[in-house]
Amino acid sequence: MGWGEEAERRLNEIANCSAGGEGVTRFPFTQQHMAANEIIRSWMSKAGLTTRVDAAGTLIGRREGSAGHKTFLIGSHQDSVRNGGRYDGTMGIVVACLAMEKLARDRTMLPFSVELLAFADEEGVRFPTALLGPRALAGTVDQAVLRMADRDGITLADALRTFGGDPNEVVNLKRECGETLGYLEVHIEQGPVLERENTPIGIVTGICGIERNFVTFTGETGHAGTVPMTERRDTLVAAAEFITAVENAARRAEDLCATVGSLVLKPDVANAIPCLCKLTLELRSPRDGDRSRFADWARDTGHTISSRRTWILPWSALTSNLLCRVRIGWLTLCRELQARLAIALRITPLPWPIFARFP
Repeated sequence: MGWGEEAERRLNEIANCSAGGEGVTRFPFTQQHMAANEIIRSWMSKAGLTTRVDAAGTLIGRREGSAGHKTFLIGSHQDSVRNGGRYDGTMGIVVACLAMEKLARDRTMLPFSVELLAFADEEGVRFPTALLGPRALAGTVDQAVLRMADRDGITLADALRTFGGDPNEVVNLKRECGETLGYLEVHIEQGPVLERENTPIGIVTGICGIERNFVTFTGETGHAGTVPMTERRDTLVAAAEFITAVENAARRAEDLCATVGSLVLKPDVANAIPCLCKLTLELRSPRDGDRSRFADWARDTGHTISSRRTWILPWSALTSNLLCRVRIGWLTLCRELQARLAIALRITPLPWPIFARFP
């Protein structure tokens, strides 16, 4: 059997570690994850690697090189989205294991150490956070994410602890740049460009930063047959306008993707006007400034649509100039009210407002 055929066999094998249904569903720190790790561990052992699981749940296979040399990191993620593809993530792990096995079989000596990494949580599907393992190695993990919970109320810390990890040690996993030679990951494109161009492989020129926003439109419910169309405060209509505006703007932007992938309605029945609509807005761009500016534009656009469609303008931070004008207006109003009260009650007006101070 050739190396390509063996890769296909392994991809089919590990695809069985799934929660069921169409495609592959394998969330981090679950029984499916544990079963997948046992299969990956066997591949690593066959390649001559010593294995362990770090505090963040990353399965690591290591081959020692010459003493005093740096470590080259290779890997990808083993988890999947719901009903995902069998090549996503695991392709990088399978190819890396086969490459190390080939080097061991050919008795090829390397002037550096190699670590093969099978990350636990890259997708961010089970918990509202992602990249725990990579962030830990980079020294950028925020301990607050360990308190985040899944839909069943299980926190990331508890899930990690049950899996055999150690939430308290995650912050101590940072790898120093002076000890690391580099990082390599093989991944499927997950898009149509290479196939359209009939090109077998592409080289990554940039990594997109990801920003996820939670957007809520609040309006008023009512009977679908009795509330006139001109008097409705329909949050789904507001959300639809917002989504369309975001898509049109993202099409005009360069190297930016905007996706609304989740929508929750209330009361979510056929004969009632939606009074609440919650959605997610994910933004991706290789340039942080472009992504940040688009997010600001989307926020302002959402506020404008909300005030017009639902008559509710969400709270937003005040600039220093606007805050100054609001305070002046507030004080002026307070003095006018005091003066009128003084006339009515025949007392001397106070020099300052008697109302609570505006923050």
